[in-house]
Amino acid sequence: MKNNSQAGLITVDFLFALVIGFGMSAILFAMTFTLTVVEIAQYITFSSARAHAAANSTVDAQKTAAKNKYAALVSSAAFAPLFSGGWFEITKKDELDIRSGNGETFKNEYRSGEENRAVFTGIRAQLTAHMLDLKLPMIGKTSDEDGGFKTKILTILIREPNEDECQQFFKKRAAA
Repeated sequence: MKNNSQAGLITVDFLFALVIGFGMSAILFAMTFTLTVVEIAQYITFSSARAHAAANSTVDAQKTAAKNKYAALVSSAAFAPLFSGGWFEITKKDELDIRSGNGETFKNEYRSGEENRAVFTGIRAQLTAHMLDLKLPMIGKTSDEDGGFKTKILTILIREPNEDECQQFFKKRAAA
């Protein structure tokens, strides 16, 4: 006598679908949360680049203003929990890449169509999203590399001349 009973087969299908559904939901949550943090990191670099772009007494003073703004935002009550919980990591204040012009630009890394018009001064930070480094059942790992996904957040603004540069310009102009 043959037993053609398929009782309980739908339970296996349901459990399989449930695990896949939870895995896909985890990936969707991780992606949306990461994209939100990328926008926050872009705000931090833009705000720091604005502090760097504002005129000051020297180029070093402009860089210091940018680093101070960056540190204040990264350690603020609103953003500090994002970068201290282990899910995301952003460049430390002392490792922040600031290019102020006068041969110190991002021109070699980011080319434009017109060589004469490109001004590549600003701030670049690296964001690492450990949250996207997932290992899900039945789906597998989301990354072959350890250490999370990394991206560079760049804000390019034209820096205003500082006090020293203005004085040098007017001295050359008066001498001409």
